[in-house]
Amino acid sequence: MDDFELRLLTKEEVYVDKHDSTKTTALKVLQNYGNVCAQSTDLACLAGGIDSYNETMAEYWLQPNLEEKEFYYLNSDGEVKKASSNCRDNSIRLVLRFLDKKVDEYDLHFTSINGGLYWFEFGEYPQYILSAHHIKLINELNTKFCEQKLQLTGKSYCLYYGKDKETSMRYVAEYQYNGIKYIPVIPSITSSHLSKSLSTGQDVDFEKMYWLKVDPIIWLYDEETGLCVSENALVAGTGFDFVKEGGESMESTEMYQYLNIHLKQDILPSGAMKENKSNVLDSNSSLKKYVYKRYGKK
Repeated sequence: MDDFELRLLTKEEVYVDKHDSTKTTALKVLQNYGNVCAQSTDLACLAGGIDSYNETMAEYWLQPNLEEKEFYYLNSDGEVKKASSNCRDNSIRLVLRFLDKKVDEYDLHFTSINGGLYWFEFGEYPQYILSAHHIKLINELNTKFCEQKLQLTGKSYCLYYGKDKETSMRYVAEYQYNGIKYIPVIPSITSSHLSKSLSTGQDVDFEKMYWLKVDPIIWLYDEETGLCVSENALVAGTGFDFVKEGGESMESTEMYQYLNIHLKQDILPSGAMKENKSNVLDSNSSLKKYVYKRYGKK
């Protein structure tokens, strides 16, 4: 499915003037939602994104001004701040735009909240961890994972792991168990954040492997512009380094490549994708070695 594109929100699309509402330029859907901020998913947190669950909000990237070489993010207070291009602590909140038809011409189920706010589900993505309430399921997944008895769906997710410039891109395979999809993730350690909180209220254990359930992505629909904004900040770990020699356009940045090559494919459900990435490790061998060591599996 190539009839949509992904991008980041602009400064203007999130700007709220707290003293003069006539100067506010934020998208109406965000104004009606009541906040331009977004909650961080557990995946965004595990991938290295700054978050604070006592405030329930993430810090996420905005579109840069490449002519001035200025890079922006929205902090958890709804304020636009500057960051370095290679910062990997900020999360990604997506903007979805359909290219061939208007949003309401697609077979999407819209739900109305707050009278004039509409949202719908499109695509899917791993978002939240299995909590301690699912300990039996977690143990079953770990055991079958080590025994190579978990069913691969044929899909993988591109994630960034590591520390600052040592960050590298990896593909994590998706598995299916009892009709539900999951991925295994080991937290990414960043230089500036060694203690983070998950949606369960627990701090991240950087020596633990987490199982995340794949769920539909919720999009907030802005009727005025036809844009759709993901309700949550979905992932992190990517910056704006230029990946093409001599390039200084948005298309030459690591962020653009990640959004329009990897994430665009990753949010499509299993079976709706193009041919799977060729270098996905079907056995997730490095993760298996970790589980063997951590849980004593052989």
